[in-house]
Amino acid sequence: MATDQEKLQSLFREKYPPAGTRLLEKDIIPDKILCLSDKDVATVLLWLQPLIGPDAYRVNIHTFHSFCNDTIRQNPSLFENNPTGLVSPLEKVRLFKMLIDGFPKGHPLKSRRGDIYSGIGYLQDLFDTMKREGWAPGNLPTETDNTDKSKEGPETETSRLLQAAMNEFTPFRELMYRNNRYDPDDRIDWVIRALEENPFLLAGFRERYPYILIDEDEDIGRLRSRLVSLLGGNISLPGGNISLPGGKERRPVLQYPPGESPDIGLPIQRQIPEATSSAEITLSGRHGPNLFGIPFAQKILLLLRYLAAEHDTPDGGDAFLFEILHFDLFSIPPVEIARLSVEVAGRQFGDQRTSIRRLLYEKAHRPPRDLFDKGLPENLKRASRILEKLISDIPNLTLPALFENCILDTGILEAVRHNPDNNRQMQVLTALSTLINEESRRNPDLDLEAFVEGIDLMKANGIPLPLATEEDELRDPEIPLFNNTLAPEINDALAPEIEKAEDSLISPILEKFVMNVTALNNYLKCPLEFYYRNIVRIPSPKNEAAEFGSAVHFALQRLFEKMQAGASRLFPSKEELVEDFTGYMIRQRRSFTKEAFARRMEYGPEVLSDYYKKYHFQWNKVVAIERNIRNVIVRGVPLKGKLDKLEFQGKEVNVVDYKTGDVDKAKSRLSPPHSGNPNGGDYWRQAVFYKILVDNYGQKDWKVVSTEFDFIEPDKKKEYQKVKIAITPSDNTTVIQQIRTTWEKIQSRNFYTGCGKAGCHWCNFVKSNRLAIAWHEIKELSPLHEPKGTTFAKPS
Repeated sequence: MATDQEKLQSLFREKYPPAGTRLLEKDIIPDKILCLSDKDVATVLLWLQPLIGPDAYRVNIHTFHSFCNDTIRQNPSLFENNPTGLVSPLEKVRLFKMLIDGFPKGHPLKSRRGDIYSGIGYLQDLFDTMKREGWAPGNLPTETDNTDKSKEGPETETSRLLQAAMNEFTPFRELMYRNNRYDPDDRIDWVIRALEENPFLLAGFRERYPYILIDEDEDIGRLRSRLVSLLGGNISLPGGNISLPGGKERRPVLQYPPGESPDIGLPIQRQIPEATSSAEITLSGRHGPNLFGIPFAQKILLLLRYLAAEHDTPDGGDAFLFEILHFDLFSIPPVEIARLSVEVAGRQFGDQRTSIRRLLYEKAHRPPRDLFDKGLPENLKRASRILEKLISDIPNLTLPALFENCILDTGILEAVRHNPDNNRQMQVLTALSTLINEESRRNPDLDLEAFVEGIDLMKANGIPLPLATEEDELRDPEIPLFNNTLAPEINDALAPEIEKAEDSLISPILEKFVMNVTALNNYLKCPLEFYYRNIVRIPSPKNEAAEFGSAVHFALQRLFEKMQAGASRLFPSKEELVEDFTGYMIRQRRSFTKEAFARRMEYGPEVLSDYYKKYHFQWNKVVAIERNIRNVIVRGVPLKGKLDKLEFQGKEVNVVDYKTGDVDKAKSRLSPPHSGNPNGGDYWRQAVFYKILVDNYGQKDWKVVSTEFDFIEPDKKKEYQKVKIAITPSDNTTVIQQIRTTWEKIQSRNFYTGCGKAGCHWCNFVKSNRLAIAWHEIKELSPLHEPKGTTFAKPS
């Protein structure tokens, strides 16, 4: 019977013919074998050792990057004109930001609405692919097989955008070089050039390593193929001294003759739907542990984001503060945080307007009113002291020193030391500390705001923040710095239930609660979202898109109000429309970054001017603007709403709601109920809700005949769209039932259990802060997202 060693050797010979067979022969000196892999050395040794025994430790094992790194280090004179600094992920995303900021007006990839930097992830993946596969920047890759020439037509929007993106490859490379930065694949290219231009260097490697083993599960790409082909003496496959995985069923990656290209375009083009802008494209990032997916790391980054927001604008981080106060290291009862938020929300009008931060500080420093006044709970006082101290530290400390204070003053480090999972959490702390220290070394002027901006750009573009950097891997590839099995801690399969708030806090709110369409949509999305947004009423963070939309709404409101106030009933000029928009934007300047403000100030006047030109001769002048409708009762439920515009033909009403944003992305939100979304889209529901509201408005004898969404921003074809919702009697019945059922659930306090959806912010907030007292296994969702299934009590 064959031994385990013989079985492994047989498998090795089968998988790696014929070079794999020769590797097992006694006359092959292991020192003459060069094994190139993207795995760490320890993993490769575990694979080789059973096959060739102790000789595995004599094999020269390298990653492609570490091999090139050693070659450059041993031959410095050949590479002295190249950049010397390896670019970090954070530096790279900032360089992409600089590239995008430099796009001229009219550039195909220059977006002036939405997130201007949302194409960074796409550009990074595209440029990485271009390097790896040797794509020429000026030539659009195409599929070389199965091409029907008769179907060729004019340039598509997809190919136009892809070509525009590829044309930025050289400018970005020059930007990298001007900043003395390179990435790992650049070094592979440098070594290839050195081998091609220096025959003695190449001959030395071929003599030293007559046998090459490629340990790679997938196609290694054209760039690496060129390197292996040079080292192996261009020996054709199969056979020769180069061994590749995959046996006979897989295509040998070195079969391309010099100068010929594989089918390089199709993989990228398949990921870009027709007529899709670069801002919508996201490609997969680097594999491995990602700090963005680890709740403990998310908390620390949220703390830094809060400090940056408060340093930029006092009280500008209130939305973050609400979540930070829930961190388990502060041990603050959630009901006490809810009380603060409810009180702040109740003081948003008049002279007592305040914020969570300000109210917390006032209560923490207020003397007792009498002997029985216990004042603010001590843990809240402690949190206020810590956060105020950290905010005051920002202008006085370097970024590494500030981060150290964050870890020490909050008690994070002490909590990690006593945590049963301290090894995993210490890895995260070490990774973040190393990241901040390394970024500060690279850029001594780096401040908190710039660091947080870079982190947010990475997260928004799906660019991972790895536990170990490429530089770590190049510096010492034989020692894995971190545990690569570290995984996200959130369980997406369960819906969390939180502890019920005291009746004395909830009852007064519910007694005054009146249903509006936002509250209805929030509840149908997730009951926990309704609880936090409509009961606790947490502050909303600064939102560039929302403030831009508010500026547009204000300008249009003033346009119609001026028309109504004038004796001639004429609309003011488009210049006045733009002036009102500009004035609002200037008053809300603090809600925008410098780049975003400049972009919106250029984009807004252009959009409003074109909108004015298209519609100002068509507008109905018999209108009601920004109409608040209250005191409406439908099936026992009080309703209210604020409508942008009501257009009248006698008593018949067309309700108009202005929308900013991309009309093409709003299609799902405009759709009525269907099997994929039994509750319907929230815009559709809004349209029906407004009809129900106006039709039941007892003070007026109005009848809604249509509800229209007026999109102020043009679509991709530069056309303005208005979308009317055809509302049927059954639509009315459906939404009235949604209103009534939701109302009953709210009044029954049925808003403490979340939806359990993987992407739900508030369910994940509860999970990551360990606020759940029970878990519900979701087996099916009713139209109102009522959890059904097993309930699991919180462990004691």
